[in-house]
Amino acid sequence: MGKRLLAVAVFMMFTTAMPAVARDAPLVSAAQFQKIQKVLDTAGVKTTFPAPTAQNLRLSKDPGETLDVVQMMTSDHMVYFSRSLANPADFILWVRTGEDASYMFSTHSDFKPIAGLYLRIGDFPQEQDVSSPNVLAVYEHALSELAKDVDRAPAQ
Repeated sequence: MGKRLLAVAVFMMFTTAMPAVARDAPLVSAAQFQKIQKVLDTAGVKTTFPAPTAQNLRLSKDPGETLDVVQMMTSDHMVYFSRSLANPADFILWVRTGEDASYMFSTHSDFKPIAGLYLRIGDFPQEQDVSSPNVLAVYEHALSELAKDVDRAPAQ
């Protein structure tokens, strides 16, 4: 009985630790990130997010500041990736989750989420806890889809 409990405890330790180990691997490789940067530089579209988006994403302390970016999207138009024009180290990942809802995240080149917003048409943006497993799953899935799309794109 004691050996069986020990075996179960060891098994549980390894199976619960595996997702954390897997998450330590980069969600976007250095090569994929270079391709993303190249697409932003050559084919990205300039757009502006209204105030207070920059403040809500913790990219500015000024509630009146707009957020000018250069943006690309996946071929299915579900994931948008943007680089700030004011600070090229700031990135925004915007993922549509339905007809009237989406999430927006801020990040840097390490792809660790800084802040997140849940956006629903007709409602105010709702700040999200980016360490929440459900929110993190949306973020990681969106990055995965972006990386897959970049891998499918022809080299430029």
